[in-house]
Amino acid sequence: MDELRRLVIIGDVGGLETYHVGDEAMLCANIEGLRRLPSPPACTAVSADPEATSRMYGIDAVPLIGFQSETDEPRRHRLWNQLMESLAAFKKSRGRRGMEGGAIEALGKSDGLIVSGGGNLCSTWPGHLYERVALIRIAHELGKPVVLAGQTIGPHLVAEEFRLLSEHLKMARLVGVRERPSKALAESLGVPEDRICYQLDDAFRLQPQPAEDLRSLAEGRPWIAVTISSFPYFEAPGFLESLAQQLAAVSIATGAKLVFVPHVAAPENSGVWADAEIGRRLAKLMEPSVSMRVLDVLDCRQVCWLTGKASMVISARYHPLVFGMAGGVPGIGIHVDRYTRVKLQGALAHAGLQDWTMPMELCLAGLLEKGATELWDRRWEVIRHLDDQEESWIQLERRRWSRLCQALELQPAQPDQHRLSEAVLSSDDLDSCSIEDPPVPLGAWAYLAAEHTEKSEKQDRRIRDLESELLHRGVGFLEVKKALRLLLAR
Repeated sequence: MDELRRLVIIGDVGGLETYHVGDEAMLCANIEGLRRLPSPPACTAVSADPEATSRMYGIDAVPLIGFQSETDEPRRHRLWNQLMESLAAFKKSRGRRGMEGGAIEALGKSDGLIVSGGGNLCSTWPGHLYERVALIRIAHELGKPVVLAGQTIGPHLVAEEFRLLSEHLKMARLVGVRERPSKALAESLGVPEDRICYQLDDAFRLQPQPAEDLRSLAEGRPWIAVTISSFPYFEAPGFLESLAQQLAAVSIATGAKLVFVPHVAAPENSGVWADAEIGRRLAKLMEPSVSMRVLDVLDCRQVCWLTGKASMVISARYHPLVFGMAGGVPGIGIHVDRYTRVKLQGALAHAGLQDWTMPMELCLAGLLEKGATELWDRRWEVIRHLDDQEESWIQLERRRWSRLCQALELQPAQPDQHRLSEAVLSSDDLDSCSIEDPPVPLGAWAYLAAEHTEKSEKQDRRIRDLESELLHRGVGFLEVKKALRLLLAR
């Protein structure tokens, strides 16, 4: 195969002030994977903070095209049209003009595009979606191979974003998805089944890096890693008090320390709650009965290492569960909407443990303590089950890299890798190796969580139908959102 000289890779990454452990972890793991190839390609990252990304990973980096700063659909359309005009001029001049600057120029000089994993192909984040679709379109028009890795697609897509993805995902040689609902949605968008790869999260095999100053914590008495993010219920009266009370009760019942592991930073005075600030509020509410240590945001590789040393994970974010599973650590997920439910259940589904999640409403009702203590009491059963999945995960990861290398015309890292992954591909169960007898929760909380999920899915379908009708009638996206919020508040 002809070796590529340079790849453009886009991830939702930036500087330390807005550091997001999960997004950085996916990009980092993909760069590490490319560097392990026999003839590793050079990489140019597309980043919100090119200087910081270049420094972190030792690669070239360029700024985003700029769709994130376009706050409404007309402005995004104008930028899109400008890009298409530049692309046409570039092709007409045979590469001599029309594509100057940043990500566009880098892609024009590259040999292919990788869209690193994440949950950005969703109408919740239209700027991120447009950014990726634009790069896919330009790469395709220039004859460059395109690969998407580890994506959550949707689940929320309004008509315009559905159309964009339907048109452009088919241009990719490979579309990696990390949940079954994303796989089904990719198929409904018209992506050929043989181009879809159901895979583990990109960061599942991230190489851990010890945090030396935390060794005594990591290797001390049993401890529980807690990660809670800002969400719609955050300001609800009594919510933080209820959550703090339940976490304290779990610590007392299990004898385990609590350690808050933040995953997302936020600049001061930004109006966004950083994870660590939420941790500090919770810790204060637990005093004096229980002490919870609150860490600073660490490098993604250190967070991966630290999470693997925990005895259990309690998280409202996605990647604590991913790192926990990869390290053989049981975890319980807390989801706040359909988007987070798909992600958290999708992560745990790779071990058949998707039922170990609950909606935030049940936390408000005081059932987190029940779920977490049941998981703790059965943690050795879950640990043994996670250990049993290791060979299946190795197969899935080898298949992913084999297909990625094939799509980008790269030589795989191991001579037998392609042959092994083809055996997996030809199996009757393409989506994953079999998961036998996963430990399922038995408490009443799990029954209530399943019942809540079923009701939520019905409501979600109703909302999507109303949204589609309003958009079809020409109502603007923001006006639709406002109308639906008013409707649901009744």
